Amino acid sequence: MDHPNIVRILKAFSDEKDHVVVYNFIFPLAIGNLKELFLADLGKETSVSKLVSTLWLQFEGLGSGVSHLHENGIAHRDIKPSNVLLYQDSSPSRLTAKIADFGLAVGTQDNPKFEVGSVDAKSALKYADPEMRTRSSGPETSQNPPTREELWKADIWTLGAVYTEMLSYLVRGPTGVTEFRNFITTTKNNLTSDQISDSMYDDGIKVKAQVLEWLNTLANWENRAGEIVPLIQSMLNESSKRPTASIVVERLSNVIRLVRFTPWTHVPKPGYTDSWKVRLEEKLGAPIDWKPFASVKRACSPGMTRVLWEWYDEWLEMDLPQDKAEQYRKSCKPLSQITAQDRGHPVESFDGSGSTIAPEHPNAPTSTQGDLSSASSSTTGPSSQALPLSRGAVPGTNHFREIYWCVDIPWSERRVTYLMALKVDGLSGNGEDGRICDDMTLCKVLLQSYNKIRGFRGTLLSWKTCVDLRFIKFARIYTDSAEVSGLKVELPPSKDYDYELISPDEVHMNIASKQILRGFSKREWGYHLTTTLSLIPKKKDSTLNFNMGSQGWGLHAIEGFSLTKILIWVAVLNGVGIAFVVLWLVFVSKTDLQNAFVPVTYFMTVILLGLAVPQLLGAA
Repeated sequence: MDHPNIVRILKAFSDEKDHVVVYNFIFPLAIGNLKELFLADLGKETSVSKLVSTLWLQFEGLGSGVSHLHENGIAHRDIKPSNVLLYQDSSPSRLTAKIADFGLAVGTQDNPKFEVGSVDAKSALKYADPEMRTRSSGPETSQNPPTREELWKADIWTLGAVYTEMLSYLVRGPTGVTEFRNFITTTKNNLTSDQISDSMYDDGIKVKAQVLEWLNTLANWENRAGEIVPLIQSMLNESSKRPTASIVVERLSNVIRLVRFTPWTHVPKPGYTDSWKVRLEEKLGAPIDWKPFASVKRACSPGMTRVLWEWYDEWLEMDLPQDKAEQYRKSCKPLSQITAQDRGHPVESFDGSGSTIAPEHPNAPTSTQGDLSSASSSTTGPSSQALPLSRGAVPGTNHFREIYWCVDIPWSERRVTYLMALKVDGLSGNGEDGRICDDMTLCKVLLQSYNKIRGFRGTLLSWKTCVDLRFIKFARIYTDSAEVSGLKVELPPSKDYDYELISPDEVHMNIASKQILRGFSKREWGYHLTTTLSLIPKKKDSTLNFNMGSQGWGLHAIEGFSLTKILIWVAVLNGVGIAFVVLWLVFVSKTDLQNAFVPVTYFMTVILLGLAVPQLLGAA
């Protein structure tokens, strides 16, 4: 069998002793098996412990191995952790799981006979499905052989049992499998069992309820587990309802990705503090930037899917309708197909979360694990490609393109939105000269321009800051004026603007805006990429028309309250007030504390109300 997840036989020979023929097989030396890993014997090795998180890739690999066996008319009949060998690959550095021990395997074209009472058969029963357990305890099975479909469905069950223990280990660590077995241990009629299915006293052909409860608990602990659990539960269903091996592989290929998709039912509910923050935002009618405190964790609404992705070693998230999330999922390459070249840096080590650690150097090769797909189309404008992993510098040398940045002016009699054109070129730089060439300079120049347009009133007197971005179509209000009016939220046509599209548009705009907002507060970049810059529409050939009514497309800064600014104002006013009270007690009256606080309280109240009321009413 030539498959990357099936052990390769190097040589086979037989030995006869006392009229007993023993067959021996030689295969490449493994570093251990899953059972040894689950018992923490293998995980103590430093080289292995660093690569444990790469086992997330092996869910699909093992499923593919079983599918390959079934396609070639073979049922394994003994899939269990001790029969899954582990090998360490060097490029990329990861663990690979391979199915071994075909002592009970049969060709499905034959009439298989389950050897009742044999040591191998009893060992296989520990992970066997309820149907096979019932069959093995009944009459001699040569008189009632299992069908081909029954054998294949039995393999799906045992694979699901192995998946359950793998997931327990990956989510809960070295004690995960022990915790799982303890959780599902049941006692009935003085019989105690920690098996996934025990037909000795189980009513009906089914998995234990405790197993399903444990899987749901894992789903709430880890986002990736939440995506895999529904599949595992279907594999542990009654025989007629289990998926085929090919369907298992297909569904897993849509799960283990650089992007994580979690249905709303498996998204952890926000705590009391987060719920209070959300209610306050609803009362104010505007979002709040909660820095210096932790950002608010929002609930995922029914019917939505939470999408998480990594960008510059940080996890970002957005909630999408299920149809939009599914459309986006199809454009993402499975993680098992991502190579070191796709990631843009050598995949040398992994952290405990299962994501790769990028080498720390100032100019890594144009990509990282934070990207969303391995699509690498270099075409401009909208396409069906997902976010490319490798872009390098923006094409061109001295040819400038423009990004249009729209910012609202604070403390104006009417709402005024100003437009600023930002230059983009392919030259390296740090953003100090206002030129944009990568993600770092993009975020830096946008933030500098935002503060410049808002001026003194926006920087010091306003309690608001940029909390979101929108891709808008705008129009000039006056000829030769920077004042514009937003028309609608949309992406521009590809004939005039250069950018790369993630489909659907809603996903594209969400990803770009959240990455830019995170970049505003980022201090250490480590390496420079252009994955975000490639998503931003850039005017191709000429500058924007200055005539009244001329239209264009750009980014619009959406404002909300900044808790940091509010706290600074409160702290400054309190500091001034305390200083005034101290001076009053020193120079006016050492005992007149009440009169010292009266002017201070009045002064602080007037200032705070003067700043707060117009902003709460949206007039500033």
